[in-house]
Amino acid sequence: RDPGGIARSMWVLARPGEDPDDPAVRAAFRRWNPWFSDVPDAELREAVLAGPVRDCRARLAWIRDRLGVDLPLLDLSGLDRATAERVMAELAGA
Repeated sequence: RDPGGIARSMWVLARPGEDPDDPAVRAAFRRWNPWFSDVPDAELREAVLAGPVRDCRARLAWIRDRLGVDLPLLDLSGLDRATAERVMAELAGA
């Protein structure tokens, strides 16, 4: 199989509008991603899509362009329906 023909995806905990340094954001990442328990708190900022919406949209573009990710998947685990719909609308097309 041609490796160039394989689409790459990446799961990203999405919390736009929230402070990426907020302990609640780190706790959400740890709760919904227990298999990454060995990731140090200092590195979680890179693993979570949080902060101003424009920054989150720019980071999604960076993930696509620089990491070659075809399909970034937004992890909305733990969000209520209204918040999840808001997040999807804010990041749509990014």
